[in-house]
Amino acid sequence: MKAFFGMLIIMGVSKRHSLDEYWSNSKYLRCDGIASVMTRNRFQIILRYFHLADPADDPRVQDPETRRTLRQEQPLYNIQKWLNVITDKCQTNFIVGREICLDEE
Repeated sequence: MKAFFGMLIIMGVSKRHSLDEYWSNSKYLRCDGIASVMTRNRFQIILRYFHLADPADDPRVQDPETRRTLRQEQPLYNIQKWLNVITDKCQTNFIVGREICLDEE
């Protein structure tokens, strides 16, 4: 699972037009950092079945008005608990140096 999450992070940084391009036979499209970790089929199977939603917090089991309100207030409701942990860890472990460069994009 660590490899899977690492691959997702790399895919967020090194974007391609399609998922298949990470495993492409073309040396210009292929991402060796991704393709060497696991096969495309294995990655797609994990991606298909892995989810972080807690059934108790799922707005689909609530009435339509509560569901609509929850989705508006918290669009990432299904991963919010995990996102909070990741955000806290990133803020704790990332130390900005003295000299920093900001890109206008």
